[in-house]
Amino acid sequence: MFCNSCGSEIKEGQVFCSNCGAPAPVSQPVQQAQPAVQPVQQPVQQPVVQQPVQPQPAKPAPNKKKGNVLSFISLGILLGTFLICSVIVAVFGLDDTSEVFAVYALLLAVALTASMVMAIIAKIRYKSTFGLVMIIISAILSVCWVLGIILFMIIETGNCVTDCVHHF
Repeated sequence: MFCNSCGSEIKEGQVFCSNCGAPAPVSQPVQQAQPAVQPVQQPVQQPVVQQPVQPQPAKPAPNKKKGNVLSFISLGILLGTFLICSVIVAVFGLDDTSEVFAVYALLLAVALTASMVMAIIAKIRYKSTFGLVMIIISAILSVCWVLGIILFMIIETGNCVTDCVHHF
C-alpha cells in the first residue's frame, strides 16, 4: 500500500505513514473473484395481440324503390286486366253471362298469378311493405276468383255436387 499524501510505501498493519505521518489508507480486503450470479430470467410472455377483425363487406341495403315499382306494376296488371276484360266484353258484345264470366275468369287467372309473383319478389328481395300489401290484395282476389267460379258453376249447373265435376 502507498500513502495518499507522499506516495511512500506503507507496510501492512501500519496505521500512519512513516514518512509524513498521514493516516494510512484503509485497506480494502481483496475480494476474490466470484462468479457473477445471473438471475434466472423468466421467459418474457408477449402480450396476446388480437389481429384486427376484417369486417365483412356489408350487403347493400335492399332497394325499396325497386320493390315499390314492382308492386305498382303488380297493381297495374290487376287493374289493367279488369279494364281489358271490360273492353273485350264491350267490343265483342258478349251478353251471355257464361261468356262474360269466361273472359274475366281466364284473364284474371293469368293476371293474379303474375301479380302475386311480382308482389312476392318485391317483398322478399326488396323488403317492400307495399309488396306485402299487394300479396294480401292478390290473395284476397284469388280467393274471390275461386269462390266466383264455384258460385258460377252452382248457378249455371244447378247442382254443384254432381255437375261441378262434369262442367270442367
